[in-house]
Amino acid sequence: FLDAAQSAGICVDLEGALPARDPARQVILSAAAEALTNGVRHAAATRLRIQISRRPEVYVARFTNNGHPPQGEIAEGGGLGSLRGADGRHHDRRQLPCLCPDHFPSPRKR
Repeated sequence: FLDAAQSAGICVDLEGALPARDPARQVILSAAAEALTNGVRHAAATRLRIQISRRPEVYVARFTNNGHPPQGEIAEGGGLGSLRGADGRHHDRRQLPCLCPDHFPSPRKR
């Protein structure tokens, strides 16, 4: 993942630690790769921030970039859909959070 980010000219800021165990680690790394691709392809991003935290029985990963905000509705394509499928196969009660692009800094509030 970091090699791909470097090749794309993206600086990655990681806050928190990747899970030591699979499959949670693999799901987060797959989501990071998708966030990288989407940030470069759709937002012209140059930075990707990954924030990972641990809650009881669940990891939370948030992906933000410094690219352009979306101009319209975000349509989930094959990448995000396949992540949801992968997450469902590996975790009974986990829900993959929306990977819609968040941007930093952003004048918009959620």
